[in-house]
Amino acid sequence: MKDPKHGFDHKRHFLVRTEADAIKLFSAIYKCIDKPFDASKLMILTPEKNSTKSEGTYTVYGETRKKPGYRPTATLQFRYAYVEIPGKPRPVFLIDTTYSKGAILDL
Repeated sequence: MKDPKHGFDHKRHFLVRTEADAIKLFSAIYKCIDKPFDASKLMILTPEKNSTKSEGTYTVYGETRKKPGYRPTATLQFRYAYVEIPGKPRPVFLIDTTYSKGAILDL
């Protein structure tokens, strides 16, 4: 998201699995700060190449080893995620798997 007027510059990144998740996330954030959401300002980056499985083998000092595969993405696991908004006394919890913080998104 690139919207410096509302505090989203190029330094802040959110990693999501789908474009729909990104729209849902930013819609909720903009609702919290009482600003209109503009999906055209969303910046979507996709990997240059897809994951590949290990295919084939090679030999190093007489030992046969599998060729490495390529995996550009990773799964991030966490208990909660929040955003601190200047002027707000408390952080806004986006996701909470502990169900104790009152998150704005239900994934």
